[in-house]
Amino acid sequence: MFEIQPKYIVDTDIPIIVDNYLLIHFDEVPILYTGTNEYGDRIIGSLCAESEDGETFRYFHTIIKNIDFVKFKKNKISYRQLIETAKRIFVIDKDVNEKIINIYNTPIAEIPQDCMPLASVFCPNSEIIFGSEFTLSLKGQLADAHEALNNQVNIISKNVMQFLTTITDCVKVGGLTPEIHQVAYTPTSFGINFKVKFTSNDMYFNKDAEKALNEYVTKTIDYSINHLSSEARKLKDKDFNDTEFQKMVSVPLENAYQILAHKFDAKSQERLVNNIMKIPFELERMTDQLGHGFEYLEMKSHNTTDNKESSIGVMDNDFYNELVSATEIIESKENIVTDDVFKNYEIHVYHLNILTRKGNAHIKNKGKDDKEILDSPKIDITGDAGLDGSEFIGSMDNGSWITVRAKAKRVNGRYKILTIEYK
Repeated sequence: MFEIQPKYIVDTDIPIIVDNYLLIHFDEVPILYTGTNEYGDRIIGSLCAESEDGETFRYFHTIIKNIDFVKFKKNKISYRQLIETAKRIFVIDKDVNEKIINIYNTPIAEIPQDCMPLASVFCPNSEIIFGSEFTLSLKGQLADAHEALNNQVNIISKNVMQFLTTITDCVKVGGLTPEIHQVAYTPTSFGINFKVKFTSNDMYFNKDAEKALNEYVTKTIDYSINHLSSEARKLKDKDFNDTEFQKMVSVPLENAYQILAHKFDAKSQERLVNNIMKIPFELERMTDQLGHGFEYLEMKSHNTTDNKESSIGVMDNDFYNELVSATEIIESKENIVTDDVFKNYEIHVYHLNILTRKGNAHIKNKGKDDKEILDSPKIDITGDAGLDGSEFIGSMDNGSWITVRAKAKRVNGRYKILTIEYK
């Protein structure tokens, strides 16, 4: 084992796991595990070395953020990246009876590189629970006090309902009706709960069919959060060979159809692809709310029969940027018109993040037969003039319409983005 200077010895209970213990990897002894200390902090631990006489075992214990742990579980970051987010690491030496000998609080820079985890070490595949209930939790800021802004909860709830509806609408089987129920909120930090049900008047709709449909819905949510953005180009080009879409979405739905004694044909596949390509736009409207009382969103699945749950993934600012790229790819072959110069537009702002200077507005447009319709484009306010007390805030607070100078982007005649000049 490598040497550690005695000056780093500490007398503390901070790195000790006392609750929520979860074994991630085991090989005769626990190799990788996680849990929380008595203060509720998330800790990840691993065996890193043992003495030549087999009498002393050395472990790394690192306090990490929940969002980073979820990203690690979803293979977004490696174990090394996970622990390198901390400036210091706790090193714990124990004897064969698990009795602590010493605890060190060591700068990561002083740990020999060959004792650190390899950059290629990712989390072993973790189990996803296939249930009919899901929780979208707002995390950070106001949400950590189990509170949320009413307007943001309404917007997020509406778009989660649409997201789940888009997924379940792909199930077109006679006599089978999907239902999305919203369930009471829970303090996790602020959890919005949903239940997906399939009701049937067919005597052949059994538990196997229900399990297959739960698996399809859960895996499609997983795919939408963790893989869809990176496969947007392949979906657009109808190239499904060796894709996560094929493994996580198409095959589970086809299996469900087979159990339901229904044919999964080319039309079913086309409907599935078209619906999945709507999802980035729905998730984008949810993540537009980032910064309004919360920092990120976490989706979990629940199986109430077994009383188990699993984290599906997180949606933060990095995720939002990936969504923007995905929507641009999906729209790339559409009829897109972008203003070359700034023009006057009349809008009503209904959402605005004054930190990112991004939000959403209503704008009047012309539909078929010149009937007036209302578009809801994203807005991006340029410049560095403060937005507190501005006309944009006034529009949002009192519902007024304001005139702005902007460059508009239209897709198939509908307003999608307004880049607003504000000096």
